[in-house]
Amino acid sequence: MRQKTPSPPPLPEALKKSARAARSQSKHDITIPIEPGDIISEEPAGGATPRAESAICHAIRARRLLAFDYDGHGRVAQPYCHGFSKTGHEVVRAIQVRGPSRSRGFGFGKLWTVAKMEKLSVMSEEFRPDDPRYRPDDSAMIRIHCRI
Repeated sequence: MRQKTPSPPPLPEALKKSARAARSQSKHDITIPIEPGDIISEEPAGGATPRAESAICHAIRARRLLAFDYDGHGRVAQPYCHGFSKTGHEVVRAIQVRGPSRSRGFGFGKLWTVAKMEKLSVMSEEFRPDDPRYRPDDSAMIRIHCRI
């Protein structure tokens, strides 16, 4: 029996201000810039980067696409799970839907290292999580902060 999906939690006030400012620049994307040293929560789950965790987890809960640069290329992905890998890196399990991919990795969840993500932003565009291969207890992660 399928449970009703709860509404996503509201944005923290700091993110609301960033979103309002970004909304005035674009009708399609809400850009929440993630900069080193930015703090939204003083106590992130499990040692995650505070601002990145907040934005990534908000995107997951709100079912919104993430936009970011990775290895010098712009990417757009559907985030499913955020946490720490077995190697101790902060990661996001996400399905790339736009942007170049050297591995031709579209249509399945890839692990993205958060430290390698630049210009991270939460887009206003929503997605429907429908990956039949997605496993909420991601075996590649030893600690999960948030997930679909």
